Amino acid sequence: MPIAKLPTSIAGIAGLFADSACFAQQSCPPPQIPTLDPRVDMFNDKQEMDLGDAIAEHVQREFLVIDDEDLTGYVQRVGKRLLAQAPPSDLKVQFFCLTYPSLTR
Repeated sequence: MPIAKLPTSIAGIAGLFADSACFAQQSCPPPQIPTLDPRVDMFNDKQEMDLGDAIAEHVQREFLVIDDEDLTGYVQRVGKRLLAQAPPSDLKVQFFCLTYPSLTR
């Protein structure tokens, strides 16, 4: 449809977007990101371990835990090596393998 036959409201809107002032960039300062205090945590260690235990229990109920010493041992050794690089903590960490049903059947 030629622009002459467009309703006037649509032609007016098209004219607004064609105005070069609409395309001019305006400076906008980036948002201020607050600095987090690494000493402050959402949970204390006990709460974090309780939450982790609850999640582990849920996962072990919902999925089949793989009981294979070689596989589980490997995952636990890798996990311990990763934990050795983390800051010292009294948190208990569990490593286990489980089956996850395929989403494509």
